[in-house]
Amino acid sequence: VFMLAEWEEEPGQFKACFNANYGWKWKDITKEIAAGNQTAKSLDTLLAYLNKKYPPGYFQLYFTQNHDENTWNGTETELYGPAADAFNVLAFTWQGIPMLYNGQEDGLSQRLDFFEKSPIRWKGMSKQNFFSRLCTLHHFNQALWAGKSGGRLQKIDTDADDKVYAFTREKNG
Repeated sequence: VFMLAEWEEEPGQFKACFNANYGWKWKDITKEIAAGNQTAKSLDTLLAYLNKKYPPGYFQLYFTQNHDENTWNGTETELYGPAADAFNVLAFTWQGIPMLYNGQEDGLSQRLDFFEKSPIRWKGMSKQNFFSRLCTLHHFNQALWAGKSGGRLQKIDTDADDKVYAFTREKNG
C-alpha cells in the first residue's frame, strides 16, 4: 500500500502512515515562474524550505496538472503557456515523484468536469513520445528516483540564476 496525502502542511504524517504528499507549493511556484511573477531563484527558497520542513527521504508528487488544477484553474497550456514542457522536465528531474494527469500525453486542451463524466477528446497523442522519454529517463536513472533512493539535488550557480535553474543529481557514480 502506498499512501498519498493531499495535505502538505504536516510533516508528521510521514511518521504516522503516509508515504508522500502533493507538492502544492512546487506547483504554485512553478506557475508563478511561468507567468513571470517569480524568478527561478524561487525554487532555491522552496528547496531550502522543503529540506528543513520534511524528514530525510520524504516524497512529494510534482505535477503541472491534476484534477483540481484542470477543473478549477485551467489546462496546462492556460497555466504554463509555452513553458509547460520545461516544467514537466523539472517535475521528472527534481527530487520527488513526477505525476502525469489524464490526457497530458495528448496535449489535453480541455478542462474536465470535476463532478460529472467528462470524456477526453483524444487527438493523436502529440506528447506521447515526450512523456515516454521522460518516464524512461526517470525509471532507468537512479539519481532521479525519489527520497533516499535517488540523488540529492545540488544547485549549480549560474550568472543568470533568476532565469535559469541548473542543478545536478548523482547516485552511485
